[in-house]
Amino acid sequence: MDRIDSHVGQSLLAGEPVGIMADTADPTLYMEIRRDGHPVNPLPWLISDNKVN
Repeated sequence: MDRIDSHVGQSLLAGEPVGIMADTADPTLYMEIRRDGHPVNPLPWLISDNKVN
């Protein structure tokens, strides 16, 4: 990422940016969702009618 606008443990609202991706041929973002300190399947958060621009 070129710029990180969030920090570890921060709660984010839908549509709130986490940062700016680098201008590369294949930008990739890895993320993890946790509930009560345990990792959970992110698929329900990623499949929705809303699309990321």
